[in-house]
This record gives sequence, structure tokens and C-alpha cells, in this order.
Amino acid sequence: MALSLNTPRLSVQQLGAYNDILTDTLIDNICYKGILRKYCDTNCSASGDQQSVISILRDVVIRESDLPGAESQLLELPSLKRFSGSLNSAVEKDDFRRHMRRYLSIYLPDCPFEISGTNRYVMKTHEATIIARKVIKAGETIKYLSGIRAILSEEAAKDLIRRGRGFSIIESTRNQTTSYLFGLAGFPNHDCKPNARLTSTGKTGMEVIAIMDIEIGEEITVGYQADYFGDDNCECLCKTCEASRRNGWISEDRIDFYRSPEASLRYESQQERHEKLDDVLSTPTGSSNRSPSNCTSGPSGHLTSASDVEPVAWAHFDRCFELAPDPVSTCSICENHRKLYGYKWPKTKRKSRHDNEERVYSLIS
Repeated sequence: MALSLNTPRLSVQQLGAYNDILTDTLIDNICYKGILRKYCDTNCSASGDQQSVISILRDVVIRESDLPGAESQLLELPSLKRFSGSLNSAVEKDDFRRHMRRYLSIYLPDCPFEISGTNRYVMKTHEATIIARKVIKAGETIKYLSGIRAILSEEAAKDLIRRGRGFSIIESTRNQTTSYLFGLAGFPNHDCKPNARLTSTGKTGMEVIAIMDIEIGEEITVGYQADYFGDDNCECLCKTCEASRRNGWISEDRIDFYRSPEASLRYESQQERHEKLDDVLSTPTGSSNRSPSNCTSGPSGHLTSASDVEPVAWAHFDRCFELAPDPVSTCSICENHRKLYGYKWPKTKRKSRHDNEERVYSLIS
């Protein structure tokens, strides 16, 4: 079964249900050490199948690159078998398998990225982030970092925003449509100097293309609209703004933001705004020469030194994969990688037939 980015016959409700159970089964607490946000309000937990899922990922996807075989085995697990059995037609079951393959693909050894976590934007918890585990050259379409859009009515979009689930809504002035983006293409975070861009493919597909060379361990970012984080992005907390000491990093009360849960509520509201992609979907929306905003998040307007604030969690503990002989004991991301692949991050397979390194798996917690 060929993987297609475009599946126009799916409604947003169908895709939402598919996406929720698949992220719960294949992503949450497996490659991503947390719980991804869900589209629906219903509980779709498949936690009872997790040990079996990890075994299938290790033995069938990672070692054999056998996606059809993994799909068949996964669909025999109680939670997915029950869900698939509730689908009304062969067409729906086929669509569900197609969406499953989108998430299974990120475990393939040739996948150039991983899902990690960051507390850069919401300090009380971690948000998903995409980290390169292979060198990606400018101009490359980032393999498997794709998604699918489903059309939303105006009422449905307003309801999602009201319920705090507007984080993957896309408005395109090119087609005058509002859609919801499902899949991995919706995971990259914003940066004012992004290294990648979102682009549409066909009627419903989305993919991510590198616009700069991306090194191993670097976050893959895209540019959101100019006012996504307040007027002229004056509340933006991206890495570029931090390095430039501008926008959300410009005032002294940023220090208190790390210490006060109440102060972070203002920043959490950023997640409820929805992303607008206009006619320049294929053009980088971030700008490296945008002048710093005059908006300040506090009364002083004093530029805060980077040394004055607590460090933000990124891909790895102090780039441990470059320095430590085996950072599994200190870095949860390196530990998680060894649980799945049996190698030190970012290695996913033997480099050649002369590579005799044996896989040594960390214990599954």
C-alpha cells in the first residue's frame, strides 16, 4: 500500500479520531516522553499495549523496515483491534492504516529526525519539538515530516479555539479555506529565523522542506505568521529572539516567568492562537533581519542577560551526544533512543557490512 499525502475522502472528525489513538499508541511515552495534545475529548488510551508496541517497533519496523508487517501486528493488539473493528467500511479501515503508516515511518532507520521535548514555550510542561538526527541539506524535502489537512467549517474552527485545540488550524488565503493539520508536519516549532518551511502538496498534503543546512542535534523550525505571538511577534520566545535578547526575552519579568506558574498563563495563551499560511506557503515567513519589536512584557524594558535566566530544555543535555562516551545515564533522550535502537544516539543501524557493533538495549521502564 503506497503512502499518499492526500486523502481527501477523510473528514476532520475521522482524521481526529485516527490521529488521537495513533499518537497515543505509537508516540506518547515511547519516542516522545510525554502526552501529545489530542483533537477529541474522549479517552483513547492504549497504554496497556505499550510493551507489545515497543517490541513491534524494535523487531519489525526498526530492524526489518517492514511497515506492512508492523501494521498487521499492531492491528491485533486489543486497543487498535477494537478501534479498527468499529470502523464501518473497508475504505475507512484502509484510510486508518494509511495514517498509521505516517507515524510508523518515523521509526525507520532512515528517518532524519526524532520527536523530542522542549519547555521553551510553556514552562509548566514540555511541548513536542522536532530534532534532526541526520544532516539535512538546504532544499531537501525532509523525509517523513509530512501531514494531511482536513477542511474545517467556521463553526468547527471557533469551537476548537474555544476548547484550546486551535494549535493546528491553518487558514489559507490562497484557497480561502480553513483546515486542521494532522501528522508530523504540524510538529515543528516557530523560529524567527527558521531553517525549514511548510509547503502544500496536492489538495490536502503538507510537507516540510529545509531552507538551510540542518546539523545533527539541531531543532527543525518553520516560520509562523508575523503576529502569531502578539503584535509583530512581540512575545516570541524562539531561540533567535533569545540570542538577540528581543521580544519575549526583552524584560526582567522574564526571570519571574520561570518561577511563577501564574505568570506563564499569559504565554500559554499563545498556544491557542492558530497559524495562518497565506499565498506564500512555499516562501519562508521568518526573517533574519526583522527589527526587534518595541513591545515589552514588563514595565522596565531592560534587556535581560542570557546568564540571568534559567536554561531552557532542548534536544539533549548539554549536547551530551557529542561529549560523553555513553550519555544514557544523564540524558533521557539518549536513554530512550537506546531503548528503541540499541545504539548510542543518533545511530539507528549498522553503517556498513563491516560494522560489527551489537545492539545493546536500555531496559524499558
